[in-house]
Order: sequence, then structure tokens, then C-alpha cells
Amino acid sequence: MQATLKLKVSEIFTKYNFSKEDAGFISDVLNEIDDKQDEKFRVSKELFLTQKDKTQLIERIDNVKIELVERIEGAKTELNKSIFIAGVIQLLAIIGSLLAILSFMHK
Repeated sequence: MQATLKLKVSEIFTKYNFSKEDAGFISDVLNEIDDKQDEKFRVSKELFLTQKDKTQLIERIDNVKIELVERIEGAKTELNKSIFIAGVIQLLAIIGSLLAILSFMHK
């Protein structure tokens, strides 16, 4: 509990003639409430992002984005290569078929 708050509580105890036991009990209750509020604040504070956390998170997202773009580009290159090879094989098959047909017709 803050010093000014303790002073105000002490003034109230004196003003209304509380017994020392009552004053001690109320003071203990107020201290316990204050401790619980501090604990709740610390727990809540850990849940929130700090500026450093935000910066780290943005950096990680950027790194993942770069990696993902590189993987997509690699997959695109592989796909284009596969399509090209399949086209060349089909072209060779067509040329081979035409040569076989022409060869058969010349006999």
C-alpha cells in the first residue's frame, strides 16, 4: 500500500476510534488486496506485447515471408522445368510417330 494511502487509513482509524485489533485487521486486509492487485498487474503485464516483442514478431514474420517467397519461386521453377521436359518428350513422340508413319508408307 502506498505511504499516502496508509496515512489516510491511519487518520480514519484515529478519527473514528478503532481498536488496535480492528485497525490491524483492516490494514492487513488492505495490504492483501494491494498485494493481489500487484500480482494481477504483473500477470496481465506479461500477457501484453512490449515494443521489443512487437519488433521481434515483425522480424520473424518478415523472415518467414522471405523464406516462403523463395520456396514458391523454387517450386515455380521446378514446375516450369517439368512442363518443358514433358513438352519436349511429347514433341519427340510426335516426330517419332510421324517418322514411323512415313517410313511405313515408303515401304
